[in-house]
Amino acid sequence: MALQKNYLELVSLENVLSAQNTAHAVKEDIRRELHEIKRNLDDLEGVQFTEGGQMTQLSNRSLGMNAFLSKLELAFLIVNGAVILYMVVLGTNLMGKVN
Repeated sequence: MALQKNYLELVSLENVLSAQNTAHAVKEDIRRELHEIKRNLDDLEGVQFTEGGQMTQLSNRSLGMNAFLSKLELAFLIVNGAVILYMVVLGTNLMGKVN
C-alpha cells in the first residue's frame, strides 16, 4: 500500500516538474519519494526472505514426513510378504502330512 502511494506521489511530482520551472524544489521532493520507494522495496524484500524461509522449513518437514511414510510402507509390505510366505510354507507342510 505504501509503495503504491509513494509511486503515485512520484508520478504527480513528475507531472508538476514538467509543467513548472520550479525544478529545484520539485527535484528534492522527487528524490525524497524515490528514497521512500527504495525503503518500501527493502521492507518487501525482508518480508519475501522471511516467507521464503518459512516455506523452505515447511517443505523440508513435509519431505521428512513423506520419507518416513515410505519407509513405514516398505516395512509393512515386507511383514505382509513374510506372513504370506510363512502361510504358503505352512500350508504346503500340512498338505504333505495329510496325504
